Amino acid sequence: MKDLIAQDRKTRLFLVSSLAPATAGISASLRANTASDLQRIFFDPVDKAHSARMIAAPEGPEEESGRQYRLGPG
Repeated sequence: MKDLIAQDRKTRLFLVSSLAPATAGISASLRANTASDLQRIFFDPVDKAHSARMIAAPEGPEEESGRQYRLGPG
């Protein structure tokens, strides 16, 4: 009985560990597909020369100099 439970847990662990990279890949694909539209709609009007850097920055649109890009008034 314990062997059956251990095998069931191993099977579940395998399935979950197989789903994790698949969902991460789907998430990255969706993000990549929407990034160009987000860049065109939101960042190009603000600063077309640096809009690719702003969309690619994982922690937010910030240059090396520390200057932050503002999207709205303020």
